[in-house]
Amino acid sequence: MKREITCYRYLRPTSDQWNLGVCWAMVIARLLSAVYSKQLSNGSPVELSPQHMVDCFYPIIKDYLNEDDVGSQGDYPLSTSFALILATYIKGIFLESEYEYEAVRGECRQNVEGVRVAPTEEQIYHFEDTEDDLILIKSTLDKGIPIAANIDPCDSFHEYKNGIFTVGPDEEKGKGSGHSVLIVGYGQDGVVPYYWIQNSWGEEWGIEGFGKVQRSLLTHLVTTFNVTARLKTD
Repeated sequence: MKREITCYRYLRPTSDQWNLGVCWAMVIARLLSAVYSKQLSNGSPVELSPQHMVDCFYPIIKDYLNEDDVGSQGDYPLSTSFALILATYIKGIFLESEYEYEAVRGECRQNVEGVRVAPTEEQIYHFEDTEDDLILIKSTLDKGIPIAANIDPCDSFHEYKNGIFTVGPDEEKGKGSGHSVLIVGYGQDGVVPYYWIQNSWGEEWGIEGFGKVQRSLLTHLVTTFNVTARLKTD
């Protein structure tokens, strides 16, 4: 598994979002954590705060959202991922140690002090469904940079344990706004190309929180190639 998960060295342990629809925040925080960890000279893992995004970012991204974009749990599809990463560019994300996850949607904490980490705006990239971008996706993953993506989760995705996840022709499609995951590697089994993903449903899901998903089932791929740390500013 680790041989194909090219981003493994820079990933934080798989977390569990519990019953709160914040997969988008989990994915974007973990993506930027990995990119920033990779940039550090010693490669030390950095963990950024999804709770900070949950509590504080909605006022920034709401102008990008239609009512149909918001799921019943208050989650957002990763079609809005560009807006979400742009929000982190504007505000930056606190470290998890400064703004811990509580699995509730709360008020934005105004008394938090510390350094925020943010992407570089011109390095935010949204992949298209082209052969050229497929090559770029693979080279990005080969460099240890993960990619945020969206999947429409049907019942069998919730029950996934191992192997390559595919959707059969008679299987019910997922319902709702979609689910955000992090692409962390790739491979091919016979004629079936797949991506390795890291989910946010705890280590009980899949293979210790990871899984292999047929490549065509993942959409709205986006990443950032560079992030910076800066002092807290409002």
